[in-house]
Amino acid sequence: MSLSLKQQLNNANTDLNAIEGEVNTLKTQTAEAIAFHHNFVTSDENIVQLVNRTTTNASSINTLQSTTTSQANEINHLETDIANNASNIVAINNSFSATTDLLRTDLNSEITNRTSADTTLQANIDAESAARVLDISGVNDSIATEITNRTNADTLLQSNIDAEALARTNADTNLQSNIDA
Repeated sequence: MSLSLKQQLNNANTDLNAIEGEVNTLKTQTAEAIAFHHNFVTSDENIVQLVNRTTTNASSINTLQSTTTSQANEINHLETDIANNASNIVAINNSFSATTDLLRTDLNSEITNRTSADTTLQANIDAESAARVLDISGVNDSIATEITNRTNADTLLQSNIDAEALARTNADTNLQSNIDA
């Protein structure tokens, strides 16, 4: 699992502090060695040891300074990466917010449009229903009128048939009387 940039930066700072402590220790040891060398110039063996120790310490100091410089460069690179990532995160967040706002606006507009259309549709349904009720009432009235007219016409027709039948019966009786006479 990789460490976060912040953790890597903290680790690099801790390592850098440790290296700086070692450099300071080596500087102190080198100064002591030089002082020791000045105090004991007479002993060749001590001088050889001090020269070797000083050479080793100088090499260690150079190595530590190279490591310190390398880690400082890595820290600068990490800080640049962190700044770039922060900028990218802000840009992504702004884009997300803009998209969310646009979707919210579109959704609210669609809700308003659908609600308005539903209201209009219901009004049209109500108007059509009322018109159909009126049409049915008109048809019922027309049917009632037609029933009355047909009943009256049937009564009149029956009356005419009855009158014609009576007239035919009377005429037949009269004819038979004439024939019999």
